[in-house]
This record gives sequence, C-alpha cells and structure tokens, in this order.
Amino acid sequence: MPKSQNGYPANDINLTTVYTIPGTTRTIRLRKGPAGELLVWVLAQFHARVEDLDDGQLDDWGYAERTIRGSSTTLSNHASGTAADANATRHPLGTDPAANFSAAQIRAIREIVAATRGAVRWGGDYQGRKDPMHFEIVEDEAFCAHVLAALTTGTEEDDLTPDQSAKLDAIYNQLAGSFKNGEYPGWPTVAGNKTLVDMVRTLLDAVLGYKPSRIAGDKNKTNLVDLAFDHAKWTFEDRAALTELRNKVDQVLAKLGDAA
Repeated sequence: MPKSQNGYPANDINLTTVYTIPGTTRTIRLRKGPAGELLVWVLAQFHARVEDLDDGQLDDWGYAERTIRGSSTTLSNHASGTAADANATRHPLGTDPAANFSAAQIRAIREIVAATRGAVRWGGDYQGRKDPMHFEIVEDEAFCAHVLAALTTGTEEDDLTPDQSAKLDAIYNQLAGSFKNGEYPGWPTVAGNKTLVDMVRTLLDAVLGYKPSRIAGDKNKTNLVDLAFDHAKWTFEDRAALTELRNKVDQVLAKLGDAA
C-alpha cells in the first residue's frame, strides 16, 4: 500500500471517517483513530482560540488522494487523512502567516501545536515555503494516542485543563528549546526566530567576550557583571538581544499568570 510523506498508509478512504469538529457545524474527513482525533482536537482549539471555522465558505479540508503540491511522486499527508487545512482560502499556501493572522493568533496557534508535544506540525512554521492553513501529524499513532489522552481526560497529575496545559507547554518550549531539539522555532525577533534560551545564549556570547571583535577590551574584564555594565562597548546586536530577552521574560511571566 502507498504511504504518505509521514509514513502512514495512504489512498484508502476506508481508513478514514467523517468527524464533526467540536463547537462547530463543520465536518471533515480524516484518519480513523488517534491521529485523526488529535487533528480534530487541534481544529476545535483553532476554532475556539484563533478563528471561527463556521464563518464563510466550506474551506476546512482533510482527506484527499493527491501528491504534495509541486511534487509528482510524494504523497501528501492529506492522502492518509493525517493532515487538515483550517480556513484554507483565508491562508493560502506560500503566504506569510503574519499576512492574514495577527501576532496574537500566531501565538495561540503555536501554543495549541505545542500542547501536542511534537505530534502535530503547523505549516506556518515550515522552514521553506509556508503553508499557514495546514496542520499535519508527524508522529505514530501510539504517540498520538498518548498525547490525546493527556489532553482530553484531564487526569494528569496536576489536573490541568487542556488550555492550561497548552500554555505551560509553550512556556516549556521557550525555556528549554523544544520536545524535539530544533523543531520549535520560537517567535520572530530582530535577531531571528529564537526561544528564550536562544536569546540568553546570544546575550551571554556577546557580554562574556567570546566574540572579542564585538566587545573591545574584554581581556581586562574578569566577570559577567563587569562586562554587562560596560555597556558603552555593546554593539547594536547586543542591545537588540537584551531588548528581546527582556520581552521574552515578560511573555513568559504573562503566560505564567494566564495559566495560574
């Protein structure tokens, strides 16, 4: 049997079923079982926290027996029912997510995706051509089932709601990088897409003098405090890193307050 890009058996409609997205009147055909159910959870969160799926035309797309756009050989994850497009006509393939989503909406999407612990990837975070309508499964069904149970049963040790869990997962990703190294891109900054831990590293590299060309006279400095207060020798990049670090800390504190 053919397989889609993520390794799931594809081009068999019998492996799919039609779901009603909770909170909406919309239906979508996706894979039977935990992979499809996890995508339905993501879509329900999208509807509740990002954009109304009921508004406008029927443009929430699921199962489709086709290849990836631009490829003649690789089957799309839509072909296995493990990908979904939300409000597709508002967020076309190849557009910058920020063109049609607000900054707050993008943050909410990333929080929703972070709650799936790496099981779902958002096309708006692709490294190359962006696909802001698109959400896809990138883990096996057993992992999807584990994540789905944590999100929907409310039986985790601290009894967090799904919304609280999503916010705390987003905070974790900012502090520690990601559940899978390198896959969580952080939020856009003047220094590039960086998590909080990336910004700390950038700032420390600058003020600790590991880059002598950026901080003159650092050989006479013996500790971080001396270097940090010698701000006259900081470059524009150093100041930008400090500003972004302060912004990141403010974001984390705000999220902690929301999740409390």
